[in-house]
Formats: sequence, C-alpha cells, structure tokens
Amino acid sequence: MNCLLYRRGSNPFALEFCYDPAGRVLEGYDRQGRRTQIWSIREDPTRSTIRVDASRLDALIRRMRGRAR
Repeated sequence: MNCLLYRRGSNPFALEFCYDPAGRVLEGYDRQGRRTQIWSIREDPTRSTIRVDASRLDALIRRMRGRAR
C-alpha cells in the first residue's frame, strides 16, 4: 500500500490517503484538528468506492523522488 501526504497550512502531515496496487483508496487520516480522525476499510478493500490510477500515481511519486535528490 502507498500513501500520499498533503500539507494544510503549517502542518505537512495534515491529510494522508492510502491506496492499494489496484488503485482503491483504503485509508484516510485527517490530522487537522486536535484529534486525528482515521478511516479505514483495509480489511475489506472491495468496499472502496474511490479509485485512482495507481500506475499514474506511482509514476508521479517516482518522478518526485528523482527531483528531491
């Protein structure tokens, strides 16, 4: 499973979304408030209604890693 982090304001870890190799979004984390909110359907990935193009995201991540060096 791969995860993407999103900055909100000064918090570089405010939002996080995790997806599986099939592109199903299985987990989400919201760290914007005082308490972290977590959503997960990792134990039953077929319930995911949100899908992303996992190969495209993986390619973007590889490209970003190359720029960070």
